[in-house]
Amino acid sequence: MENDKIYYSISEVCKICELKPHTLRSWEEGIVALKPKKNKFGHRIYTSQDIKKIKIIKKLVYIDKLSIKGINDYFLSKFNNTKAQKIAEIQSLWYEIYDKTQNLKKFIDNLESNGILHFVSRDSSVGRAKD
Repeated sequence: MENDKIYYSISEVCKICELKPHTLRSWEEGIVALKPKKNKFGHRIYTSQDIKKIKIIKKLVYIDKLSIKGINDYFLSKFNNTKAQKIAEIQSLWYEIYDKTQNLKKFIDNLESNGILHFVSRDSSVGRAKD
């Protein structure tokens, strides 16, 4: 692993950890401790800390034969700090909201560019259909 790199793509992480992308995506859906950030294009970006967690998860799945629930319990007991866990969950929700907001902005821009919707102001959250 390159030490000077801050973020890794999903393909780089899969190569480093010897996993298929669909496996990694599946783990992200079920494992609370694995919530990589997304860039402005919506692509997953992983840190070296994420990669360490993925390697632990891989061991827990393939060697220790733990279920997703077992893995979540493992990380919860490992961190055993409900405040830190709540912060991680809030951050995860924030990224989901951010992603949905970006998709909504693209949708609105598409409507505007096709002349279907006209906003009085870009800062306004209220739009109206063109007459």
